[in-house]
Amino acid sequence: MSEESPIAARNAARSSRKIDNYTSLNFVAFLSACFVNIAFAVFLTSTQTYFITDVLGIGQNVGAYVGSLGFFDELLAIIVVPFIGALCDRIGSRPIEFGGLLIVGASFMGYAVFVNETVYPGMLFWRLVFSVGSASIMSIITVMLIELNNSDFKVSEFFSQNFFGKSIQLDAENQSTLDDTLSQAAESLEASGETQAFTGSDDDIIDEGELNDVQQVNQVNKSKGGEGKRVSLVGIASGLGAIFSVSVFLRMPVWFGTRNPAGVALKKSYLVVGVVAILVAILLFFSLYKDDKKKIFKDDIDELFDDLNIHDADSDLDDDVEEAELFLGTSHSSHKSYLESIKYGFQLSVQNPMILLAFLGGFMARCLTITITVFIPFYINHYFYKSGKCSTENTDKVHCPDSYILASILTGISNMAALIFAPIFGVLIDKFNNHAHLLLIVNTLSLLSTVGITFIKTPDSSALIFLFATMLGASQIGFIIISMTMLSNISSNQEYYKNKGSLVGVYSLFGCVGVLIVNKFGGWFGDWFMHGPFILLAVFNVLFFIALFALKGVKKNESRDFQSVLQSFTGTRVGRMFSNNRHVPNSDEF
Repeated sequence: MSEESPIAARNAARSSRKIDNYTSLNFVAFLSACFVNIAFAVFLTSTQTYFITDVLGIGQNVGAYVGSLGFFDELLAIIVVPFIGALCDRIGSRPIEFGGLLIVGASFMGYAVFVNETVYPGMLFWRLVFSVGSASIMSIITVMLIELNNSDFKVSEFFSQNFFGKSIQLDAENQSTLDDTLSQAAESLEASGETQAFTGSDDDIIDEGELNDVQQVNQVNKSKGGEGKRVSLVGIASGLGAIFSVSVFLRMPVWFGTRNPAGVALKKSYLVVGVVAILVAILLFFSLYKDDKKKIFKDDIDELFDDLNIHDADSDLDDDVEEAELFLGTSHSSHKSYLESIKYGFQLSVQNPMILLAFLGGFMARCLTITITVFIPFYINHYFYKSGKCSTENTDKVHCPDSYILASILTGISNMAALIFAPIFGVLIDKFNNHAHLLLIVNTLSLLSTVGITFIKTPDSSALIFLFATMLGASQIGFIIISMTMLSNISSNQEYYKNKGSLVGVYSLFGCVGVLIVNKFGGWFGDWFMHGPFILLAVFNVLFFIALFALKGVKKNESRDFQSVLQSFTGTRVGRMFSNNRHVPNSDEF
């Protein structure tokens, strides 16, 4: 009897790992989560200024207060997000989405009931509570997307038949392009498995001596057709959520204001949104996909920790991971501690350049988001006041309608462009497969728009400003969809699936760092020069170009670590320039 090849064994493990109980209701709940997560975030960030002025009655240093609240919000998110990813590896995505929405709802209600006089500590405390909940629900979206991509659920079949409560079963008559391509890839692997090396990742199903890691992942993308369209649905649902928040949630203070003072009307709006968040959390808890292999509670704490080191023979997913560990030559426990998971997420980005590229794409996406939502209005307001077209005696937006209207139009154009381009990028991802090239195009689009805006001195009389706003929105959603698709594809591979939460946590961490940097430095540069935030983003675009081309020829290397990367860098011309006048100690000196 011939010995089963590693490739055949891996294919069998991958087949057993496929989620076969993902239902139409789970899919609708997933899109609903994308929708409401953005809606709640937009409502809070858009009304913080009015809460300070109308509820607290503060008229001085409002911008400083809002900026500080946003800064501390993101700072806490940076701390929380990686732990959320590690926690997801233990309990699954559904409890985290449920708990996160409960926390968001509690924060809105806390604003409405307890904040009456001061920004610190009143507003700050409940903003930090919101930060924990928001970080949870935002970061877990990528994990839920991975679950969808790792299932046999067919999005096209759902939209064509539109039924609920059934799992979508594979059959010969309704075989999708994804399944056809995947089957052909599996047959090809079976035929050539004896001559190809296996390293434990779907990225390496081709000869590593022939292609670099970027090319390998592009080959894998061909066997994962349809995922780009699925990721684009996230962008569409999120865009609709933002539009809903602007048109419904943000109108509630106006509705309540017909019979109440402005401050009371806003607090009632917060209370209503908080109740809605809690109700939505309950609905999603009973409709999101449930991973039966994840456990939340145990009768005995000791039993919980004992189970962390015990392999469940009845678990297909654990069988899959154990088989991967055998191929990889690892024997560690299937559950890592939080710090180990975080460290492992960073380590994987050093070993696999495509993971690092996905992280950097997430960084750029968040930078663009802050630029659009914060610094386009800042740029317009700064221009109107500096040019004398707005009176400096009254800072309320009603006294400068032209500034408010133009800022609203530009941000609205950017958001609408993101909504329109979301499905377009989804189709492009599935058609061309080459994520690196698509990132190159998106980054070029972003650079052209940011540089173009810096040359516009009179935005109220320039038609080009509308074009550049459209390009910013398109590049923003492009970075989001492409980076999420890359991370989803990689995390769905056998080698990385068990640690998908850790990868998602670090991915979100990169985005949080981008938000902090753009908020702080963009604000500082903007005080000196109204185009400063866009110049900062242009610098990031240039650095992303450098990273993209630097990683293009890098192959995946499981033995690579931070120290070896540093040593390789010091051996380059640039590295020698930095180390000429600096002594670099060797390992014997430690």
